[in-house]
Amino acid sequence: MLQAVYKTSPYTFYLSTEDNRIDTSKTDTDNLLYLFKLTNDMSGEIQYAFSPVQVIYNRYSKFVLYHNTTPLYYAGRVNLVPNGYWNYKVYEYSGNTTTGSSCQTIPNPATGNIGDYTIKNTAGATLSTANFTPSGLYDQSVAVDTTSLGSFEFKLLDLCSVAIKTLNFTYAAQVFPFATFNNALPLAFDNVVQTATGITFDIICNAPVGYKYELQQGTGVTTIITASSQPQTNSFSYSQIGQPDLAANKIVIKLTDSGGSAVGGMTDLYAYPISNPTSYYGFVMPIAVTHGGIDTAGGGAVLNGKIYFTASYNGVGMSTSKSYYTLQGLTTQGKLYVSEPSGEEQVQYNQHPDPSGTNYIWYGQ
Repeated sequence: MLQAVYKTSPYTFYLSTEDNRIDTSKTDTDNLLYLFKLTNDMSGEIQYAFSPVQVIYNRYSKFVLYHNTTPLYYAGRVNLVPNGYWNYKVYEYSGNTTTGSSCQTIPNPATGNIGDYTIKNTAGATLSTANFTPSGLYDQSVAVDTTSLGSFEFKLLDLCSVAIKTLNFTYAAQVFPFATFNNALPLAFDNVVQTATGITFDIICNAPVGYKYELQQGTGVTTIITASSQPQTNSFSYSQIGQPDLAANKIVIKLTDSGGSAVGGMTDLYAYPISNPTSYYGFVMPIAVTHGGIDTAGGGAVLNGKIYFTASYNGVGMSTSKSYYTLQGLTTQGKLYVSEPSGEEQVQYNQHPDPSGTNYIWYGQ
């Protein structure tokens, strides 16, 4: 049984963890963190705390937690009231980093969330948001109307709501006569899917027969498609080239008329191939953008566009190495008795097993 005197900080505990090590691939114990889950026998109060000071030996491990009236799990701060008996469970976390527990490096133990992302429009309205778990590559889409024209903000946040990566891009409106293009967007993405190497997608072309569109990734080879029907759908596949947000990875899609001239009022589509699973971590960004449209002959009627996006959590933006710890499992558990310091005796409770041996009955004294 572990023992501690309330307020006598730091609390130092000695436990065996190496015998039950789960991630044996880590040869350096600095790549490990240990989480204490403390549950009070009487009140059911649960507190979590990562040990900010730990020394791992072959036969035993030394851990330290700190008393504070405001518990804070990533700083190892606990407030063990009511005093008396607590159950403890110690969980192993491992990672490729050795920076220790912080808002950026460990999940919230109560929820499993590691951080979140937000996408906001020019007016500051949130179009999409979600929490990350450590597994987190997200492949989603959001419809965007023409009232959201302007600069969009993609932001990756840690558990303290501090931005790790921010990306801004412009969403524009195409201005054209709808009737010429089947009362639809001239070009639009559909069926956008991340793959093991990048993305696949369809382009729906609503341009008249003879019109053309071209696709070019970075400074690579240009692919030209001629419309032979209206509408026409073609499928494409592109691999990620280097860091996801660089110009070399960007696919630009341009529309021209039958004579090869740019079509007035058109805005280029673009996409960024990002593999799943990704080799980069710490970003939230669009993978395909279809801009909306405004009718030049239809009294200002609009067609909404769509943004497909993906995101991956990391404590460092656009890194090829994960900088956070992930839960491996339970390593040890037992009882902790917390006594009062001299002069601060409280109303206590004793631990009495009931006849069934499964529950506990508490008697004040």
